[in-house]
Amino acid sequence: MRLRKGMVLLIGLVVLSIVAGCSGSKSNDTSSPTASASASGSADPTASAAAEPLTFSIYPNYDWWTMQAWGDDPISKWIQDNKKVTLKPISSGGAAATKLNTMEVSGTLPDVIILDRRDVPRFVENDQLVALDPYLDKYPNAKAAIGEKTLNMLRAKDGKIYMLPNWFATKPTNNAGWVVNMKIYEALGSPKLETFDDLESYLKLVKEKYPDVVPLEIGFQGDGIDTLIYAGMAEDHPSFYANESMFVYPDGDRLKSVLEDPALKEAWQYASRLFREKLITQDAFTQTNDQYLEKVNTGRVAVFATGSVGNDGEQALRLLKAKDPSFNYKVFWPLHKAGLDPNKIWPGNWNSLGWNAVVITKKAKDPEKIFAFYDWLVSSEGQTVTFFGPKGLLWDELTPEGVPVPNEYSKTVSPEELEKIHPGQWTDLLGNSEMIDRIKTKQEELKPAEQQSWLVRSQLDVLWKTSMNVDPFVNSDPDPSSPEGIAGTHMIEFFKQTFAKAIYAKSDEEVSQIMDKAAADAAKFGFDKYVQFKNDKWKENLQKINGNS
Repeated sequence: MRLRKGMVLLIGLVVLSIVAGCSGSKSNDTSSPTASASASGSADPTASAAAEPLTFSIYPNYDWWTMQAWGDDPISKWIQDNKKVTLKPISSGGAAATKLNTMEVSGTLPDVIILDRRDVPRFVENDQLVALDPYLDKYPNAKAAIGEKTLNMLRAKDGKIYMLPNWFATKPTNNAGWVVNMKIYEALGSPKLETFDDLESYLKLVKEKYPDVVPLEIGFQGDGIDTLIYAGMAEDHPSFYANESMFVYPDGDRLKSVLEDPALKEAWQYASRLFREKLITQDAFTQTNDQYLEKVNTGRVAVFATGSVGNDGEQALRLLKAKDPSFNYKVFWPLHKAGLDPNKIWPGNWNSLGWNAVVITKKAKDPEKIFAFYDWLVSSEGQTVTFFGPKGLLWDELTPEGVPVPNEYSKTVSPEELEKIHPGQWTDLLGNSEMIDRIKTKQEELKPAEQQSWLVRSQLDVLWKTSMNVDPFVNSDPDPSSPEGIAGTHMIEFFKQTFAKAIYAKSDEEVSQIMDKAAADAAKFGFDKYVQFKNDKWKENLQKINGNS
């Protein structure tokens, strides 16, 4: 959850970096986004534009997500005026699950819900959602952009599709990585930094020479250990296996509990040793995310490793370079255990289905009009308007490839003014990762090298190259109210507690004992049923992917 929230914040940082200081050749194309060709296969970006006014309610099922009032910013106001669409956001009040359950029981579900895919089946079984198949065939953009293969992975037991994948992808996305403070690194002679042995030696040197600096910062709730160190302990073994939506890993042709994974045991033993030697931040499990960011934003870390280094590093560099233009952070190729192939280490993961799902409930008076609006959102025009703003705001012209060329206003807009515009926030209604990544990358090429975004350059050079596709494991969560789902939910807190105990352990042997006991205890609350469910879903997905379903 936290990682995706970071992605929402990342959108604003990306747009800020794109519009600031951009220069380059101007295109002769002065048309609206509608006229540009879409590289994602959208057949006719204008076909889904609402012909009559449409108003519908929408509920994002997340504690942290409160949508801004529709029409209060220039982007949603443009959509309201030009597409005649008005959204009525419903707030969770910080208690999303409770709010959704209350609406469901009282028969007051909103017209549209944005929620995790694992929560969709229960609404399908209760006949509360609209099947989208007829609309996917009628309207051109969604089906063309998402693709038949990805849509087939979303089919319910009855063979129908009830959800649209949000931030779906056709190529790698990732913001997990290792970032090095180059000021300290170069002052210490730029030693080799490729393996975990190299890292430990380097951190000891930092501790000796820079006692006021955190040698290795691992972020909020020890994020960097399970995301970066775990991924580096085995080849073709993404950190995704320790994600709360997984907690299993493949061993041959079967899945097993991640608590039995030798790679996780090595990762925790290594991290525990670094912790004992005070080479890792000592408040790893008690600090807030803001406290972690404060250290990164002030340069008081030698290395930091988390699942969100993209946005964290971009934000920090903007602050640090304002005071010291020579300061720099650099994303390094993923560190790993000695002897492993560095090109088979995957801190990041991506899947075709993306982040979450959008569903239309049977409470909607005109579900087809709502779908038509979403079909427009996923078009070239829709993505351009929501992510970069409408024509005449931050850009006036498009390149022949449909890339907005930042205008003069975009080069001088203050962070405060940009916050009011808030480009990117409405892309979370239905995001197309491939299209947005393609456009923002092309925009970077319009800039002089010294003005190019640190984030985009880091993604191109390292982050996207070290992200593994995990399609075989997606859409495999059990119903939260089922025995398997209850066991999976129980594991979330149980895993956190076991993780903390392991890092605080006084020896490698104690880490091993803690993990062995945890694996045995997990069986007592039925985690083996969860593992079996995951195993069955994994094999079903493999059949779908291979076209045997």
